[in-house]
Amino acid sequence: AVVSTQSTGSTFKGIVRALTEYKEQLVNNKVSIFVRRGGPNYQEGLQKMKNCGDMLGVPMYVFGPEEHMTSIVGMALGKTPIPETQEFSSGIKDNFLFGKHDVV
Repeated sequence: AVVSTQSTGSTFKGIVRALTEYKEQLVNNKVSIFVRRGGPNYQEGLQKMKNCGDMLGVPMYVFGPEEHMTSIVGMALGKTPIPETQEFSSGIKDNFLFGKHDVV
């Protein structure tokens, strides 16, 4: 799902509900989920998603705006290593013109 203008809380609430409903299929098919989100209060939404993955036993890799979408696609395709920990911090410009460590 690609969502960028809605409240992170309500957006992820619906996604968590759907993932919970299809937990068995996700686990049986060894699905891994990659999530990236920025915007107002994104940390709260990402924490909900991380908790959901832990609760369901589904590998869930959660990133904030400091990680570029293209690198996450590379991770999902197995072309780029997945970091041991995913951090989602504030203070990073959510713009492809900036490097992932360029603080605004």
